[in-house]
Order: sequence, then structure tokens, then C-alpha cells
Amino acid sequence: MKSHAIFSIVATVILIGLCSAFANAPRLLNYQGRLTDLAGTPLTGTYSMQFKIYDAATGGNVGWTETHPTVAVNGGLFEVLLGSVGQLYDTTFADSSRWVGLQVGAEPELSPRTRLATSAYSFRTASVDGATGGTISGNTSIQSDLTVSGNVGIGTSPGFSRATIDNSDAGNSTDVLALKNGAPTTLNSGARLVFLANSDAGMSRVADVEGVITDVSGNFDGALLFYTALDGGRNERMRITGTGEVGIGTSTPTAALDVVGDLKVSGNIETGGNIIGSTPWTAFPFAAGYNNYQDAHGGGWQTAQYRKIGDIVYLRGMIHKADHAVIPNAVSIGTLPVGFRPSGHLRLSSAEPASSVFQIHSTGDIFAYFLAGSLEYQFLDGISFSTTP
Repeated sequence: MKSHAIFSIVATVILIGLCSAFANAPRLLNYQGRLTDLAGTPLTGTYSMQFKIYDAATGGNVGWTETHPTVAVNGGLFEVLLGSVGQLYDTTFADSSRWVGLQVGAEPELSPRTRLATSAYSFRTASVDGATGGTISGNTSIQSDLTVSGNVGIGTSPGFSRATIDNSDAGNSTDVLALKNGAPTTLNSGARLVFLANSDAGMSRVADVEGVITDVSGNFDGALLFYTALDGGRNERMRITGTGEVGIGTSTPTAALDVVGDLKVSGNIETGGNIIGSTPWTAFPFAAGYNNYQDAHGGGWQTAQYRKIGDIVYLRGMIHKADHAVIPNAVSIGTLPVGFRPSGHLRLSSAEPASSVFQIHSTGDIFAYFLAGSLEYQFLDGISFSTTP
């Protein structure tokens, strides 16, 4: 049986290193060798050669293999493009230690295997400085920092903003951007979107939005937290719980909107129920001999009522002397209950008659005064006062 030996092998891997950065680069490895017999005499002819790439100099695992059935050898010299029969993949070279094994015909694999070496310029494939244009196809894993000086487009061409994401080709998926941290699934852990700005001290956090886990039993419950920076501190300003309560100034909201602090509204507030902290309209507590004008005369007049919002008491409606006599001065027409009384005596003008006024005492008693003439009715509309000093 004839034995063979390879005395000289040149392996070029620069194209493999480049193919992950440039989609059009050929995935081929140029393999050159010199084939002699045991006496060192160069061989000439056509030979079948099987190539394997290992992860060790001896033994080890085969990461790739292909067979070239008719390799022309002339004066011992031959050249083969590995990857022209069975495709070479980037993952074959995921580690820096790779060896090529060669078997000629039915002979045992030649020893030693040839370690793949990098040509000088292919060292730069570890960095893509200066690369222009091109497309990366397939999944890409970046294991360190990535700096992009221009705009970025994901699912689309870069737009006018620094990052543009287009999810229109994702079918039924509505997830456009997902944030995840590597922390264990413990309470109050989650992912955070941070807003930074340049300052005299360097890059500073000015605000952030954080999604956190609030219950780890069964399906995770979560909350969305909003923070702003003040005097170097990170302060929670608003929170939306998993059950939909919104808290401003509190991290434990107990209502659809729970605000701790002052609330300023420049427009109207419309509500289908009572304002929190207020009382409903309540029938006016008439003194004996007084009733509603509506009760005596009809006509759809508003009945006399009172209510309280915060510390302000409001009156409305039309009162009436039950016997149709004129309302006398300085006689109580009714008494407001405790909690609805002013801290001191008040004198307030009536909407109608124009010549009448009310006195409301700290005891809750309300007195009507007619400055000119008198009537059997009196309007409470527009009367309001504070219960605090």
C-alpha cells in the first residue's frame, strides 16, 4: 500500500472572515498543498481527497467536511477551493483554533493536521473600521459595545430620526420594541428606558420609564413607573398599576386616578357622579313655616338645597313663606348642620330680590333681610361660603 505525505500547505481564511460582514464575499477557503510519496518524489495524477475541519489537533470534533473526487496533482502541487462542494458557514470558525485534516483516496488521514492561520490583513476583520455599504443577512450577535454615527432603520431604511422601527411586515405581531434585563424574576425587578442629557458633569439621567414586576405568583403582575431627576435624585412621579389605577404623587393608588397634592384645572370638570370629597345636593333644612316655592306654586322652580365641595358650601333654589305672608327680617328661615357652617357670621347678597341680603351665622342659622320692601319668596342661588377661617 502506498502512503502519501503533505509537506507544504497554505490555507487562506481571509474570505471566510469577511463573509460575515459582506454578504457578497465568497464563502471559500483556498487550500494549496504539495503531495509526494514517502521518498519525497512529487506525484502527478488525479486523486480523490476528503477534507475535514476539526476543533483539535488530534481527535476532537468534526465541524465540516467535503470530498473532492478528482483533484489534479501536477508535480506534487495541487489547489482546492474548500466550500465549493459543501458550503462553509461562519459558525465553523466560531473559535480561533481550527485544524484541517486531509485523506487521500483510501489512505488513512494524513498526520499531522494543518492548523488554519489568518492572513495578515484578515486581522482587521475583527473590526469593520472603514467599511462602507453592504448588507448583513441573517441573525447577528454583537458581544460588545456598538457605536453608530448615523441614523438606524430596523425593518426599514433609516429615517430622519436617530432610530426608525417599522413593524408592518411582522404579520399579526404588534410588539415593536422589547426591553429586558437579566435580573431574576423578583418583586420590583424589570426593565428601564432611560433618558440622558449632557451636563457640566457629563452624561446625566433626566428621566426614565420602568416596567416592574409587582406579583410573582402565577402570571406576573406588572406596573409602569415614571421618574424624573431633581437635584441629582431619581424621583417617582407617576405609577400605573396592573389593575389600572393611576397614582400621581403616590406609589399605592387606590382609585382610577389617585392624586396626592394640589390639582389645578383651567377648564371644566364633567362628572356623572359626586366629586370625591364632596356631598350630594341635600334638601334645605327649613325652619317651621317655610317651604319650597315650587311646593306652593309649581312652575318647575328649583327646590332649595345645599351641598359641600371641599370646604365650600353652596346653596340653590327658591324658598317660600308657607302661609304666603311676607318673609320677616331677622327671623331664621333654616339651620345648616354642623360641618356646613361658616367659622364666623357672614352677610351675603341675594340674587333676587336685588334689595335683599342673607346673614349666615356660625350656628348655621340663616336670616333673610329686605332692605326695601319684602316678599313671600327668596332666592338662594349664587350663595356660597367657606367653612374654614
